[in-house]
Amino acid sequence: MTSISPPNIDTSVPLTTHQPAVHSVITNSACTLRIRKSLLKCRVSSHVMSDTNAFSTLFAFQRIAYANMNGTQTFVGSIAGELVFSVNAGHVPPKDQPPSRKRSRDTTEDEAQCAVDKVRKSEAGAKIVTQKSFETAQSSVEKMLKIRGATGERIIEAWAVSMRTSGQWGASVNTPAQPNIVIAFRLSAGVAIPLWQLCSALDVCRDGIITVDAKQVSSKAQ
Repeated sequence: MTSISPPNIDTSVPLTTHQPAVHSVITNSACTLRIRKSLLKCRVSSHVMSDTNAFSTLFAFQRIAYANMNGTQTFVGSIAGELVFSVNAGHVPPKDQPPSRKRSRDTTEDEAQCAVDKVRKSEAGAKIVTQKSFETAQSSVEKMLKIRGATGERIIEAWAVSMRTSGQWGASVNTPAQPNIVIAFRLSAGVAIPLWQLCSALDVCRDGIITVDAKQVSSKAQ
């Protein structure tokens, strides 16, 4: 993702009247969204965020874009180690590739189910986690694995499903914690990831963060 040469720009389409508006609304919410700096260039409204943001920030940014008719033109990615959210009003989705006889079958459902089943059978505390929670975790993983970048790239380098108990994944060591399912993804750097699809996949998560700061990530997820 880049604010200099955004992917899939249709230069025949004039700048929409909504783009300056959405940029203004986002910059007016800079404190709430924890935006460090913003740039409006051509059809791209880009915003360098704090290194670590709660999922609530993703959803808030997406709501602003949606309210300004740019709901499916939002992206997130890292540029030179910085976390960047953007609205690309000139983005044109890549054309669907023609069917191939050698095209491999979609294995995302199998991969997600295998990972969740492994946690269900082997992790301490899994017995008191509801079946609905496991199904929700599997659905989120499946959606994440299906997301592709602005030009069709794979966005996930690694991922894992685990359980969180006291002292793990940010939970206090001194306070007993209800076991929770934790899903972690390492996203590809430099790829424009559709934020609206990311929000759709993660909207059932109770909490979570997106970060470019390795110190914020458990060693298990690195």
